[in-house]
Amino acid sequence: MALQNTQAQNFSLDAYRWENRLILIVSGNPEGDEILEQLKLFQNQRDALLDRKLLILKIDPKGSTLYNPSLNPVQNTINKNLYEEFGLDSKPFQILLIGLDGGV
Repeated sequence: MALQNTQAQNFSLDAYRWENRLILIVSGNPEGDEILEQLKLFQNQRDALLDRKLLILKIDPKGSTLYNPSLNPVQNTINKNLYEEFGLDSKPFQILLIGLDGGV
């Protein structure tokens, strides 16, 4: 699957409802070690991510990237405000699970 750039207004968590669970990895520091360490931990869990219909969404102040279960980036959003839009700027690093029903 090719990497796709998406305008901010086209990105919606609702598009994944009942299709995939999302793990949101959020950091105020785009180059922070926390993000890299977390992605490395998920790299060895491909089958578990597939079985649970999990996708990874990395969000930081510069934008966001959606990863498939093989940890290949499949979509970049150019919305640099997604970080603030979801009210995620209050903590330096956090991980959130969005269920199939769209709930946190």
